[in-house]
Amino acid sequence: MSNSFIKLLVSQLFANLADIFFRVTIIANIYIISKSVIATSLVPILIGVSSFVASLLVPLVTKRLALNRVLSLSQFGKTILLAILVGMFIVMQSVAPLVTYLFVVAISILDGFAAPVSYAIVPRYATDLGKANSALSMTGEAVQLVGWGLGGLLFATIGLLPTTFIILMLYIISSFLMLFLPKAEVEVLESETNLEILLKG
Repeated sequence: MSNSFIKLLVSQLFANLADIFFRVTIIANIYIISKSVIATSLVPILIGVSSFVASLLVPLVTKRLALNRVLSLSQFGKTILLAILVGMFIVMQSVAPLVTYLFVVAISILDGFAAPVSYAIVPRYATDLGKANSALSMTGEAVQLVGWGLGGLLFATIGLLPTTFIILMLYIISSFLMLFLPKAEVEVLESETNLEILLKG
């Protein structure tokens, strides 16, 4: 495997682990604040809808930005948003569910670009696509398997603020690694309209 693909793999590992920790932490925190199952269940719904909308917009975004830039900018945006949320947790102690939902939507939209782009970028960084896609998929599955339990354990043992600090550190590491990804662009026909790109994508 090339160095470029290894950087992609490791950066996605940190990002995906942080994303799962974030979801577990927010879900648990919303339940503690609201004591409402409905309010808590809105979190995964918002995450799913936001990610779906973002995935639809990926072809338009990659028309204007290189794939590696989409990854790095989306991860950097998630890091900034989480840093703001952590700051609010420090200052306000407790953040209202509605405000938390807004951060969840914004972070999930940015995260929604990552999965399709990370797979689209693989052919630019790896020659053995089967092996590379398998490694990326296995890493993602392993993170899913470990992340939910570990995230819940972290929240239960050290609390909200320390857990969000850990998530922020993972985001920062991922953002740093993505800065070193080589340029990877998508070939787009100049005559294609935005609608054609969306339908094609």
